[in-house]
Amino acid sequence: EQSAAAQALLAGVLPAAPAPPRWVRHLTLEEAKLLLEELRAACARKAFQENLKELRVADLGAFRKRTAVANLLGRAWKEPLRASGFPIGRHAFPQALAAVRSHRGAPGIRTIS
Repeated sequence: EQSAAAQALLAGVLPAAPAPPRWVRHLTLEEAKLLLEELRAACARKAFQENLKELRVADLGAFRKRTAVANLLGRAWKEPLRASGFPIGRHAFPQALAAVRSHRGAPGIRTIS
């Protein structure tokens, strides 16, 4: 049986994505570093870690578990993304990644693949 936390995270699955926005938010190097630190801090919070632990042990199947983790991240990262000027929606995280990725190779920014 699924835990209440796992059920709540699965219930927040978003509907089909709207068309991506035509503009892209650009970040300065310092803004990118600040955003990354805020995202890291959100994931380090006790409530996030407890919910993540619940999901790790939940018997959900791979797809449903990925969906629940994405929802958990979306909830945790909503305010840092909004504070950095990204509109909240399905395209906020890909836009934020692109904005950070534009600084790859800069001091303090490490990217993989």
